[in-house]
Amino acid sequence: MDTTTKVFIAEQDEPALIMLHLFLDQYDDIEIVGSAVARTELEDQIRRAKPDVVIYNLPTTSASLPALISQLKSRQSCPALVCIREGNFLPLEGTFKQTPEALLPSYSSMDKLLETIRRSGAKYRGTAIETPLLSKAG
Repeated sequence: MDTTTKVFIAEQDEPALIMLHLFLDQYDDIEIVGSAVARTELEDQIRRAKPDVVIYNLPTTSASLPALISQLKSRQSCPALVCIREGNFLPLEGTFKQTPEALLPSYSSMDKLLETIRRSGAKYRGTAIETPLLSKAG
């Protein structure tokens, strides 16, 4: 069984997109199937890439991403959505169809992002994932 998580990255900021792409590309169990600076053709790019997980940054000034998320959530096979957002909350803007499966504050660690990607991908594929227990020093 393939345990590789297929990831699509949508980011508003090109340097942040490149940094996230470079970071995730070093892991064998994560395959980046697409990335884009958020634009109007983003939904078509995501549909063609067929990711397990879409990572996106939702700035408070964006009007197009909430609509895109709502469109993706209404599809029969919507990938798991992981939102990186300033702060640690997602305001209730419109319908619950805009709510991602995972919401990470922008100050989250990269380890937390990796864990979230792996769990979301496993859930999307319907497979179980083992999480290593943290050992206590002492």
